[in-house]
Amino acid sequence: MATAESLGAQIQGLSSNVVDLSLLSTRFKKADEELHNESTRLLAFLEQLDPTLHSLGYLYILEACTSRPVTNEQARRLVLNLSRFLTCCVADQIRLTSEKCVLSYFTLE
Repeated sequence: MATAESLGAQIQGLSSNVVDLSLLSTRFKKADEELHNESTRLLAFLEQLDPTLHSLGYLYILEACTSRPVTNEQARRLVLNLSRFLTCCVADQIRLTSEKCVLSYFTLE
C-alpha cells in the first residue's frame, strides 16, 4: 500500500463482497506498520471514505490515526470520524479484524 490514492482504490474496490473483504483484510494486516507510519497523512483521506460502505478500511485507518500523538485539531477531526464510524459501521466487515476493534465482539445492527 504505497500511496493514499492506491489505498483508497483498494478500499473502494475491495469492499463489496466477502471474498474481496477478506483479501483487503489480509493486505491491511501486512501493511499495518506502514499505515501507522503514515497515520498523519491518512487522516485527511479518512474523511473521503464512507464508514458504512468501507467499514473495514475505515477501521484500519482510524486505528492507525489514533496510534500516535496528535494535535488538538487532529484530535477534533478524529473524534468526528470516530463518531461517524461508531454510528454506522457494518458489523460483518469489522468482524474480519476483531483484533482492531472491541466492537466486533458485540452484536451490531
